[in-house]
Amino acid sequence: MIVLVLMLRIFITYIFIVSGLSKIKNPNHFLMAVNSYQILPSFLIAPFSNTLPWVELILGIGVGVGFYIRISTVLLIFLLFLFAIALIINLIRGRKIDCGCFGEKNPQHINWNLVARDFILIVFLLLILIFDDQTITANNLLSLIFLV
Repeated sequence: MIVLVLMLRIFITYIFIVSGLSKIKNPNHFLMAVNSYQILPSFLIAPFSNTLPWVELILGIGVGVGFYIRISTVLLIFLLFLFAIALIINLIRGRKIDCGCFGEKNPQHINWNLVARDFILIVFLLLILIFDDQTITANNLLSLIFLV
C-alpha cells in the first residue's frame, strides 16, 4: 500500500504543479476562464484568479514532499469539490466554456468527464489521507540526512 500511496502522491503533485504553473504563466487567460463561469462577484474574480494558481502549486508540492501533507490533502479535496460544483452549475446552465484547468495551451470545454475527473482525484486524495503513514516526507528525509 505504501508504494500505491507514494505513486498517488507523485501523480497529484504533478497534476497540481502543472495546473498551477500553466495558470501562473498566463494569468489573463485564467482570469477570463474564471469570469466565464459567472459564479463569483466581479470584485472577487481578479483576487481569486491571481491566488488560486499559487494555492494549487503550494498544496501540490505539500502533498509531494510531505510538508503538512494532511492539511494539503484536505484542502485539495475541498478545492476539487468546489471545482466540481462550479462545473456542474455551468453544465446545468448549458454553457460551453473553457474549464481553465490547465491554461490556454490545453483548452478544454467543460463536460461531465471533467466532473468525473475531479471526483476521481478526490478519491485518490482520500486514499492518501487514509493510508499515508508519512514515512516518506521531507521532514523525515531531512532528519535522516542531518541525524536530528
